[in-house]
Amino acid sequence: MEEFPPAFRAAAAILEDRDRPLRDRKALSIRSAAAQFKTSPSAVQRAISSLMKPAGSDYRDPRAIRRPRSLSNDEDEALVAYVM
Repeated sequence: MEEFPPAFRAAAAILEDRDRPLRDRKALSIRSAAAQFKTSPSAVQRAISSLMKPAGSDYRDPRAIRRPRSLSNDEDEALVAYVM
């Protein structure tokens, strides 16, 4: 586990801690794990989300989704030919 970046080690520690019963201890938070592994909380959150997604899923970043093209390639070429 030492070969993984600190954010992924912190994420793994948080996910392992979530499986343990809460009796006399507090849950390991993202901030405390980030401080313990000397990384940023946002990097730990990104690592958790990447570890939680299914391995074979076709995951796309929601920020990468763009507006669909209004014309197909054939329609675009026909329009260019008409204008010229």
